[in-house]
Amino acid sequence: MFDNCPYQNLFKKKKALITGGAGFIGSHLTQHLSQLGCSVHVLDNFSTGKRINLDGVKAKIIEGSILDQDTVQAAVQGCDFVFHLAGMVSVPVSIQEPNVCFHTNIDGTKIVLNASINAGVSRLLFASSSACYGKTPSLPSKETDPVSFESPYAESKFRVEQLLQNECSIDSVSFRFFNVFGQRQDPHSPYAAVVSAFQHALESGKTPMVYGDGSQTRDFVAVENIVHALLLAASHSRRFQGEVFNVGTGAANSIIELLHLMANEEELRFEFVPSRDGDVLHSCASIEKLSAVLGYKPIISTKDALLKLVNPMMP
Repeated sequence: MFDNCPYQNLFKKKKALITGGAGFIGSHLTQHLSQLGCSVHVLDNFSTGKRINLDGVKAKIIEGSILDQDTVQAAVQGCDFVFHLAGMVSVPVSIQEPNVCFHTNIDGTKIVLNASINAGVSRLLFASSSACYGKTPSLPSKETDPVSFESPYAESKFRVEQLLQNECSIDSVSFRFFNVFGQRQDPHSPYAAVVSAFQHALESGKTPMVYGDGSQTRDFVAVENIVHALLLAASHSRRFQGEVFNVGTGAANSIIELLHLMANEEELRFEFVPSRDGDVLHSCASIEKLSAVLGYKPIISTKDALLKLVNPMMP
């Protein structure tokens, strides 16, 4: 899938730190960077990440928090790139514990940023979120659209974007990920992403729960496409200086459509439950900027990735 990508030979003998590298997205990035010949350090406190996600992957694992300055400083030594994926990732939890969210996502990033500058890192890549566009975004959302904070999580992501834009000592890129899905997403969390929750329900013969009426739309983007965008940016010759990019597919599906796709035309029953605080009704990325600047296009379609997820034996 990643064959013939423009960065195939650009990470050999390079070194990278991935914060949150044992998590869902981070473990995929760790795996692919390692396969490209990059020496990878993973910093993870394993609050949500799992060691099993890195089984068989060549990487140095450092157990620790992004809030520990000494640990971060040691982890980043000698690195060419830092992929900063660690942080509080749940909108509902951020509403319950806003101070913890701001401390982890903003103060933690300041520690990672300062350590990266001190270590002479060439580029820092930050995982932001489409949550920055709020509950009623323009569709498809463009990076120049107004932001709206419906949760502390969204505000923390935008504040970090601003922090990176104002820091000239290091080159950096922020990516507003839309609804990422793929293997290794945890379906057991009470805040599990919709695809992993649906997959678990279908595999266990349970009735999938649909929040709201299921008409909500999302830009569902396979984790392989997220990794592809990160690697394109890390290896690009352009200086970014905190530039923001959407990462999605440029198309949206409703929650009900998604479930029918995953069920592969089998008859389905749903259990409708009340909507959750902070949830967005409609979301879709404009990927024009990402395509124009980085030459990005999805390397796997949402439909193909969903079918592969529910049927791993597919070629």
